[in-house]
Amino acid sequence: MSKTPALQALTLQLDQIIPNPGNVRRDLALDDAFVASIKENGVRVPLVVVPAEDGRYELRYGHRRFGAAQKASRATVPALVLDPALREAGEDWVDQLIENEDAYRRGLTELEKADALFGALDAGMSTAKVAKRTGLTKDQVTRASSAAKGIGERTRTTLDQAAYTVDLDQLAILAEFDDDPDAVSRIMQHTGSRHWFMHQARIERQEREITTVRTARAAVLKEAGIRLWENQENLPPNAIGLEEFLTEEGGRHLTEEEHQGCPGHCVTWEEDGDEWDATFPLCLDPAANGHHVVTVDDTSEAATPAKSETGLPRAAKVAGTKAYRVATDGRRDWLTELLGRKTAPKPLALWVTQQLLDCPAPVEKWSGDLTTTKIAAQLLGKSPDTPRAQWLSGSATPARLSLTQFAVLAACYERRIEPAHTWRPDNPQWDTPNRREDARAYLTFLAELGYEPTPIEAAIISGTDYTDTDAS
Repeated sequence: MSKTPALQALTLQLDQIIPNPGNVRRDLALDDAFVASIKENGVRVPLVVVPAEDGRYELRYGHRRFGAAQKASRATVPALVLDPALREAGEDWVDQLIENEDAYRRGLTELEKADALFGALDAGMSTAKVAKRTGLTKDQVTRASSAAKGIGERTRTTLDQAAYTVDLDQLAILAEFDDDPDAVSRIMQHTGSRHWFMHQARIERQEREITTVRTARAAVLKEAGIRLWENQENLPPNAIGLEEFLTEEGGRHLTEEEHQGCPGHCVTWEEDGDEWDATFPLCLDPAANGHHVVTVDDTSEAATPAKSETGLPRAAKVAGTKAYRVATDGRRDWLTELLGRKTAPKPLALWVTQQLLDCPAPVEKWSGDLTTTKIAAQLLGKSPDTPRAQWLSGSATPARLSLTQFAVLAACYERRIEPAHTWRPDNPQWDTPNRREDARAYLTFLAELGYEPTPIEAAIISGTDYTDTDAS
């Protein structure tokens, strides 16, 4: 006789089922998402029961599904009925361990979940219906499906071989860079920390943006017949920016338009510009082309674009500027997440009060500034066109009030330290030291709140020179 338990499939009323008094699970963990799924989809995996008295059945496996069905007011559940005569003594207890122990069960990875969502959409189910059936938002369904579609076999193999998991946001980033295996490799080096994973992704995204906009700009310059000198490191030794020389002794500066007819005219990338495709004009040999230089000193090596105006090596300046901009983006993402919480960190109220009482320069100067308002609106997810007084409802909690006050003050500091030269120890502008000191105080407090400073921010906090540890 076969020892395989005989099974009978039935649909049972909930009141026909008696929970097993010997169930070892003490907490059914009936969270809202699980109950909502049962309410929407019903119980999909049958319960396992054995016959009891009075036409009822005693539950063996599926107590959590049964509890959720009760809470969701489901009338019936599918069930498989075991023949108790074929059960060994103690088997029920061992089966509870095997069925519920994590060592014997494995959930789907984020990529596998994304593949399932993509499959549902690809089969014709609407985004709204998939979201409703799974308990996800439509945005989550769309992003997961896009990630599954965008991740190729090479990245999938890397994930399969890795000893770590990634969340949906990280999965979307890997899909974004799937066409660049080197970028994926650099990003994957930081999967042990979500913070540094995102930081590396911002570095890669910045490099991609620079390449894209500069390629487009180079094409425009070529069409206009303007020479572009891509690499400032190998400029001729006599090359000088237009602002460094005059048309004649005691005369006026040449404009870029006036100089375009010069054989030595060209442009190069302006690394400190607000835009990555910004350029500035120079002459490759002003003396040979009949231009008068302001002073002899201005034709020295220190005046060439390969050096900064204050002597900081160009490579260090470029690396630091890139790192500072990446840090700014990441810090504001962290602030947005912090400001979305329901509770405010304990140190917040005291810091806000001190800032309002002391009214330091960033608060005094920038609290009503239009750019500050735009930054605060971005951090809070509000429209900058809406009056700031309307950003809060009358029912706002004390925590929400505190977080909103902090958002405005944080925006003042973000406005103050936004210029890319803030980090530079060579002080290219008269107020750079003061900006850097304001940055140090502000970043120190953010670290107290749990923010992880990037290397360039850590250098500002400690007062040390930045070294290019962000290099990708």
